[in-house]
Amino acid sequence: RKHPPNVDNQLECVTNATLAQSMRQLACLLRQADSLFLDLGNQCNNINQPTTRINKRVANLKEKVDNYKPKKEKLPAGDLVTFSKLKVHYNSEYPIENNLFTKANRTQAIETLYTKAGDGKETEVNR
Repeated sequence: RKHPPNVDNQLECVTNATLAQSMRQLACLLRQADSLFLDLGNQCNNINQPTTRINKRVANLKEKVDNYKPKKEKLPAGDLVTFSKLKVHYNSEYPIENNLFTKANRTQAIETLYTKAGDGKETEVNR
């Protein structure tokens, strides 16, 4: 790499150029880390909302269990016989989620990478 002709100390010029390039790389790393942690924070908020609802439901169920007095409840005489004759019992459905990774739910950092990769140009670096 050529040095400007009016530089007295070439070693100082190389050192300054190296320092400037290192600072550019650190700034790029900072942008990537900021984007990553912003996305991570958004995902944590998305997880926190259902967790809060579940905690409320668990607290409600705990209160019901604590207040339940089985000695006070009367059971019908033939209840066990009726239950033993049942052929279809309670069943819970667990639906399979599809399209988890679509263009609509990409994070901003991933969207930026797709945009840069898709335009066919290399990212310009100021040197």
